[in-house]
Amino acid sequence: MLLKFNIENFLSFDKKVMFSLVANKERRKKSHYKSVQGVNILKSSIIYGANASGKSNLIKAIYFPQQVVLKGLDRIDSSNRHFRLDENRINTPTIFNFEIKSNNKFYSYGFALQLNKSIIIEEWLYEIGEKKERKIFERFIEDGEHKIEIGLKLRKTVKIRFDVYSIDFKNSNTILFLSEINRKSIDDFPEAIDFKNVYDWFENKLTVLFPITKYAGLNFIGDDNTMSNVFSEFLDIFQTGINNITSEEINIEQFDIPKEIKDDLVEKIKKEKTIFFGINGITYSLKKTKDNYKIKKIGLEHLSNNGSKIVFDFDNESDGTQRLFDKFAL
Repeated sequence: MLLKFNIENFLSFDKKVMFSLVANKERRKKSHYKSVQGVNILKSSIIYGANASGKSNLIKAIYFPQQVVLKGLDRIDSSNRHFRLDENRINTPTIFNFEIKSNNKFYSYGFALQLNKSIIIEEWLYEIGEKKERKIFERFIEDGEHKIEIGLKLRKTVKIRFDVYSIDFKNSNTILFLSEINRKSIDDFPEAIDFKNVYDWFENKLTVLFPITKYAGLNFIGDDNTMSNVFSEFLDIFQTGINNITSEEINIEQFDIPKEIKDDLVEKIKKEKTIFFGINGITYSLKKTKDNYKIKKIGLEHLSNNGSKIVFDFDNESDGTQRLFDKFAL
């Protein structure tokens, strides 16, 4: 759950800007917020403004650090991402900070980048308590090397492991320490739970939807009768004419696709449990299971004048109807 997000020196954001989902003191309907450990968190928010006022850039500003966490800065194009209307900002840090709830704990996690050099210069993770914050780790540059300060109380054997990780990490300019720890075998010591909680939020909880994004919940809805019924009622409100969502499994051995598309899917499925792709106007889902892969053709069922069921391809629907699938994700 996202509580707050801070951004500085990125795209159209010059000075520090904060996006907050923490409810203020105004009276509001209980259905509009969720109370979490005494904190009222808004369930949704609307961003509005004139053209070129930065609405889309806020979404990009949330997506960019997520990709740094999951991929590393060296695998992302960071050129010309600083605030370019002030020439001096090219040499100042770009800062991202997230306040989140993950696994019933509150965290503040962020990092600072030197975008013109594509390097990470600072990183920090704190657990937010009722009265004070608890430092989990801080990362900074000293004498040209990356230093890690661990704020956790560690057993001797675990401290030795973290010391080794920190030494190995001293020249890592493009990888976050949070990401590096989650690449290690850390399931055997409980001190790493905070690292796992925060990384899991970026990997599995944070979903960023762009105008060209197709919501992966289509496959979940198609497989789940309860969710299909709920979503059908949702679509009825907007009078889309859609009666049901269908998913037809395709024999993967007989599924012939161009090599370049196949190579792209193979790369993407390494990072996602389910991905969507389109070929010749038809939408498919590719899902990674425990033992193999499943491909399904996604369809939207309509009723004809005589009551018979007709299945349309997703791309046959209007743009507005397609965007309703994104709204249902909220």
